[in-house]
This record gives sequence, structure tokens and C-alpha cells, in this order.
Amino acid sequence: MKQCLLPLNSDVSLKGGCVLDKIAQAIKSLQNPIDCAEVNIFIAKQFNLIHQPDRALPYIEQALQEIALISIEEKFVINELKCKIAEQLAKVGLQNRSIAMLTEALQQADAFENPEDRDYALIAVSEAHAEIGMSDRAIQIGLMLDDDYKRVWRLFDSIAHIAIVQHSHHEQIFNILAVIDDSQDKDHFLLEVANTYFASNQPERAIALVPLMTYSSSKAEALAEAVKGRSETIARDQLLDLLNQAEAHAFLEQDVGMKAQALRMIAKQHIELKQFTHAHTLLEQAKQFAVSLSATHLLEQIPRDVILGGIARAFGKLAEHKAATQTTDAMTDKMLSASDLSVIAQKDSVREKPDGTLKTQTLQELSAAEDALAGDNSHLADLRRVMLAEAWSALKLFERVQSIAGQISDPNLKTLALRYAGIGVGESQCDRFERLSAACESATKQRDFDKGVKILIQLLEQIPSLDENYFRRSFVIRVVNAYFNLLGNL
Repeated sequence: MKQCLLPLNSDVSLKGGCVLDKIAQAIKSLQNPIDCAEVNIFIAKQFNLIHQPDRALPYIEQALQEIALISIEEKFVINELKCKIAEQLAKVGLQNRSIAMLTEALQQADAFENPEDRDYALIAVSEAHAEIGMSDRAIQIGLMLDDDYKRVWRLFDSIAHIAIVQHSHHEQIFNILAVIDDSQDKDHFLLEVANTYFASNQPERAIALVPLMTYSSSKAEALAEAVKGRSETIARDQLLDLLNQAEAHAFLEQDVGMKAQALRMIAKQHIELKQFTHAHTLLEQAKQFAVSLSATHLLEQIPRDVILGGIARAFGKLAEHKAATQTTDAMTDKMLSASDLSVIAQKDSVREKPDGTLKTQTLQELSAAEDALAGDNSHLADLRRVMLAEAWSALKLFERVQSIAGQISDPNLKTLALRYAGIGVGESQCDRFERLSAACESATKQRDFDKGVKILIQLLEQIPSLDENYFRRSFVIRVVNAYFNLLGNL
């Protein structure tokens, strides 16, 4: 968002004030103090983003008043809200008050008896410290977590992202690496950091992390990601060189599944560069490795099928449908294979000359998967029927969607399945929320501030039509976001 200092002029200030008054009324209609606090914190955050701390502070104070009304039994939520408030207090310049609140939140989080609640509460406190630029303290708090997986795969990724994107504290990457012992965890962390650098258009920093990775497949994945979407900004020779390096690393990988996954990813980038012949060769090799994986137990079957499904979809991008169907034939779970085939067939259907053989096989496999569920009224079977409804819908066979929906016992899942046919279920709360949110998004795109404000005020009047608190709160936040985006357009 562009910097925008309010008031821009008296007219804009008056109209903007009118929207904020309407939003204030909408907040009161939420009734639940948790929802009210969330919205007030969000508004404060938006004012801080446009560097108006004086206007953010009243919303912070209002959020604190709402927190005082929350039942003491909601101590986990209270602690999380206080962390969010502490972040905004620091951004309005009240650093000491922010740190005092986080110190209290840390004490309360550490005292939670349930280990899972304690870990999640500590994550909130740690992330808040990272947000206000105290990454070292955030890492120390992260080390207090009991669950190694949450620490490395959930929290440290977040701290690194915040340190890079918000504060340019690149040295924190190495501080975090120093406290991770497991090689696989280190590679995961480095890949996430590399992806953050790629997303923030800093590919050089991402590529510099590759030598720090332990597994060859991780190095291959990072180098393949470096090519993604950069055909117009980096010379073709450089991109092909990166893919050649990635391929060399992939073939050095000892784990067959990881090797197959890496080769698939490299092949996708060759397709992007229109290197179709080489992409085909890599996919064939990836398929051979994936097929060789053991599939004796369910825990072995799932990753094997996921890899094969990805390879089949890549063959689909090459319009090599025979190779795609041969790959799905090798999958253990026929529901997943049928679903992957429907994705390939749907994309093929928009071609000038669709492949009739592919469509026929897809229909046969979807029908077989449906027949296999006959007489099974379990919840798992209903979930699979929803998957089938989505697959039939992708092929625009809506009568089959209706048919499979009629076999579902769970009413909520039946409604979900029928949505794929677009019939017979009326406008649910979710549908209404999505419709209003789409209208809200259209207001954001208005270059005419007055027209955008008028749309937002009309939308705020629709809040009573949303019965559930979750949808009301979420929609008010959407309106607030749209309002500040409108200001950013000025």
C-alpha cells in the first residue's frame, strides 16, 4: 500500500470518517468481545501501516477494553490477542508498554498445563517479539517449545520470514540455523527461507543458501525454484544452467522418493522454458523411480501416489496423455488416480482437439471409484464422494454430481457436493459471505473514491444478513481492508 496521510483533504476526510463511523457501528453489532477486539486490532494495524500512530492508538485502547470483557476461561485467546496488541503498541512507539505486555503474555503462556496449548501460546509470543524486531528473543522463546516439529516447521519459518521481509535482518537466518540439530529440519528451514527470498525478488540470496543444504534433493528443489517464473527477467542460458545444476544434484540423491520428486519439479521448469523433449525424459525417469517405491503399507502408499499424481499431471501439460494414464495406472489409490485424471482431462477439454481416449478412460475410472463406494455409509466414504463430485463437476457432468450427492449421508457434505452442481441448496451463509466479499473486492478496485466509499457503506448495511459471528467479523475486516486499499489508490 502506498503511504497515505489522512486527512488528504477535508472532503476525503469527511467521507472516510463516515465509513469509519459505519464500521464502528458494525463492530458493536458483533456483540462478542473477542470479535470486537480482533476488528479493532486490525484497524489499528492498518493505520500503523500508513504511518498514522495517533489514529491507531484509540483502536488499540478499545481492543484492550474488549479483552477485559472476555471470560477468564478463554485465557488462550486472551493471551493471543494481547500479543497482537503488543505488536501494534510497539508500532505506535510505545515500546516499553509493548514489552511489558509480552512479558506478561510469556509468563501466562509458560504456565499453561496442556503441552499443546502451551506450545501454541509460546508461538504467538515468539512471533510477536519477531514482529517488533526482537528476533533474538523470539528464537530464545522458540527453544522453550516442547514439540520439535512445531518449533522448526512452524515457528522458525515464521520468524525467518518476518526477519527478512519486515526488518531485513538477514543474519537471523544463521542464528536460527545454529539451534537446529537435525539435517532434514535444517534443509526444510533453508528451503522455506529460499522461497521467501524468491518471493521477495532476492534470488541471489536464495541461491547462496544452496551450499548450506545437506540433501541433494533439497539443493535440486531450490535451484529449480530459482527458475520458476523468471523466463522474462533472467537470460535463458542462465536458467538452463541452473536447471542443469539442479538435475545433477537430483541424481545424487540417495532417497528414491525424494529423487523422483526433485526430477518432477525440474521437468516442470523445463516445460515452462519449452524444453519439452528433455522434460519428457526427466518425467519418465521420475516415474520409474516412483514406481520402484514400496507400497506395502498405507503410509508408504500415500507419498508414492502423491508423487505419481504430480508426474501424471506434468505429462498432461505436455499433452502426453498415454504417459499420463500409464502413470495414474501405477497408483495404489484409485480414487486419487481418477481425481488426477479428471484434472488432466478438464485441461485437455479446452484444447482445439480434445483427446477422446483420455476422456473415456477418465469416465471409466471415476465410475469405478464411485461403484467401489457402493453400500459404504462411513464418513470417509462421504468425503470421497465429495471428491468425486468435484471431479465430475470439472468435466461439467453435473447430473453425475447430483447422483453422487444423493448417496451422501452427512447433510453438510451433501450440501458441499451439490454446490459443485450449482443447484438446489439455496444461498448458504458461506455463499452469502463470498458474494458480499466479491462486492467488497470490486469496491477496492474503484479509482473513484466516492463511488468506492458508497459501495462499502451499502455493504456494511448487509451485515445483519450474516447470522454467524465468524462471517460477520470476517466481513467487517474485509470492509476495513477495502477501505484502506481505497485510500492507497488516492
